[in-house]
Amino acid sequence: MTSAQKLEIRCGNCGYWMPAPEGEDAAHPLDAAALIGAVVQCRKCLKRTVVSVENMRAWAVPEAQ
Repeated sequence: MTSAQKLEIRCGNCGYWMPAPEGEDAAHPLDAAALIGAVVQCRKCLKRTVVSVENMRAWAVPEAQ
């Protein structure tokens, strides 16, 4: 059984964990290295946050059979 990766970014203002955006220019939609330095807007407080390794988390999510 293979698994997919889920990537989230924490807002620097309110601490809310939001799903990472899926960029078209990234080699893989969940390529963490391609997101470093990107600016994302929090869905909860609407403030902007710069993506870094300190405010990202990823884990494996089992795929449905």
